[in-house]
Amino acid sequence: MLGLTTRQVRRLQRAYTQDGPRGLVSKRRGRPSNRRLSSELRREALEVVRTRYADFGPTLAHEKLTEIHELQLSVETLRGWMVEDGLWVPRARREPRVQQPRLHQEAADRAR
Repeated sequence: MLGLTTRQVRRLQRAYTQDGPRGLVSKRRGRPSNRRLSSELRREALEVVRTRYADFGPTLAHEKLTEIHELQLSVETLRGWMVEDGLWVPRARREPRVQQPRLHQEAADRAR
């Protein structure tokens, strides 16, 4: 039902008997990923965005960083960094725009 082999189940059972519930949790939990980009690349990318492309969205800023500054990172990585740094506000977190209500056609005709 779990989609595990008997070998995996035996390994999990051994870990559970040795360490209890903690034995079932990944040992890498809470540690940085091996694929994490360097903090130097992050600092450099955000510095360029802050000084030259502050009013750009993540997609356009990514294009400029790739073409002009030759910094290689994904759009989503840049988007996350910009959100964390306060350079970009996702649409879901933006304040809704207040729009002026329109008069109905009859009221508009009477106003003329």
